[in-house]
This record gives sequence, C-alpha cells and structure tokens, in this order.
Amino acid sequence: MNRFLNIATISSIIWFGTAFLAWVKVTDPHSESVVTLGTLIGQELSTLSLLIPGIVFLMTVIARYQKLAMVLIPAAVLIATAGIWFVYTSDWLSSSAVLELIAAQTGQASVTSFVLQNQSGVMIFVVIGAITVSLLTAATIQKPQKITARDSEVSGDSPTQELWDLQ
Repeated sequence: MNRFLNIATISSIIWFGTAFLAWVKVTDPHSESVVTLGTLIGQELSTLSLLIPGIVFLMTVIARYQKLAMVLIPAAVLIATAGIWFVYTSDWLSSSAVLELIAAQTGQASVTSFVLQNQSGVMIFVVIGAITVSLLTAATIQKPQKITARDSEVSGDSPTQELWDLQ
C-alpha cells in the first residue's frame, strides 16, 4: 500500500498544479477576423478544480496512519472520481468567469454569440486525475505489508537497552 500511496501523493500534487493551465479560450467568431477575448485557467472557471486535488492530497497524507488508511483511501478515490466527472461534464459556457470575461472585453452581458474552445489543460487535468484514481485504487487493493521485528529487538538486547539499565 505504501508504494502506491507515495506515488498517488506525488500524482495528486501534480494534479493540483494542472488547475493553473489554460482550460478554455473564448473567441468571437462573428467579427471580421476571429478575435480571441481571452483564455481562462481551471482555477478561474471552478474553485473545485483546486479543492478536489487538495482534498485528495490531504487524505493521502493523513492515510499514512495505518488505522485510517482503510477508510481514507477509498474515500479519496470517490472524491477524486466525482471531481473528474464534474470537470469532464461541465458546460463552461455557463460559467460566471466566462460571462465576466465577455462583459469586461465587449460590454455584452450575454454569451450567445461567443464560442469556447477547449484547451489541453482540461484533458491534462482529467488524465492526471484518472492516474491518481488508479493509483489510489491500487493502494486500496494491495495487501498491507506486515512489519517484522529485527532479531535484536526480539531477543530484548536493543542498542538502547544498556542506557535504560544504567538509569
């Protein structure tokens, strides 16, 4: 479990960083030349794009305590899956960030004549999220390793035993 959990923790940090990539580009196709009004990053479109990877990261760190691992890792899988589904199925044209960008650039309060072009940031977010989910699922399925005591601790002659005896 520990190996997959370590890799999943690193993956969730990378997943958190993908929320700062460009997700959509807003264009006006009805002008004489196609005008790009601006690009929006995932954090501007939805705060959940930052919260979900952050929550998953915290759950993987807390899951290192062995008693909580059996509960937190499957919960992190469910939360990450819900976050991926939300981002993948969202209609960003109805997002308030898109409306604010259009209003600031053109003065119009409508999104009807504008087009959103998805950038690679959305798919990178979804793919790294899916990698994180698969690593967390592997950490859940993997059998925990039993830690065996060393021979010196079993016999009672630990290196600090003499110090305790002197005191």
